[in-house]
Amino acid sequence: MSSLRIKILATAEHYLKNHSLADAQINALCQSAGVSRTSFYREFKNLDDMFSCLVASMWVNILKDIIADVEAIEAPEQRLFEFSKQVASIAQSRRYLPWDEKNITHAVKLMHKEDGKGLAAILGVVSPFMLRCQQQGGLRQDLHSDEIADWILRQMWTLMSIPLPPSVANEPLDRYIQIFIVDALRPNTTTTAKADDINTKLDQILDKLRYL
Repeated sequence: MSSLRIKILATAEHYLKNHSLADAQINALCQSAGVSRTSFYREFKNLDDMFSCLVASMWVNILKDIIADVEAIEAPEQRLFEFSKQVASIAQSRRYLPWDEKNITHAVKLMHKEDGKGLAAILGVVSPFMLRCQQQGGLRQDLHSDEIADWILRQMWTLMSIPLPPSVANEPLDRYIQIFIVDALRPNTTTTAKADDINTKLDQILDKLRYL
């Protein structure tokens, strides 16, 4: 990321705390950043492109910090739970994004609509984490890690707009994560167990048949 892009995004983060995206003006933003309109358009197609990059950049840093925090947890299921809980807690608090509801919804749509670079950057952080959990037996193997990462992020975006009811002990959020994320992604051992049981019984039958 160029130093110019970093400068514009840092300025935009503060600028948009006091202006809605609909009311934002490129001239005012460029003046605050001390850059020309030409420089702005060298880095971004338009305000939507800049806003998408800003939200993606913020989330990439947040996700990296969370993964670094939970990586030492030995059990992959517990690691997934703690990761999801921290992401969901931040999404619900909106402390990373102190903008209004309209801007939050707009940001999520942009990340799935624009050139895809913002979403790709986020998935590039989350997907390897999910793959490690898969490799250690904590997640089902029939789904690609990119698909799991995208699915979990979509649930986090939902919690952004429709937070779970507050609770002193955080039970609603914990139950949501346990049931709809951790349990839903738990490796399916039932089929394997049944297959092993059938094979064992077949072996027993074949052994008896040898003596007939």
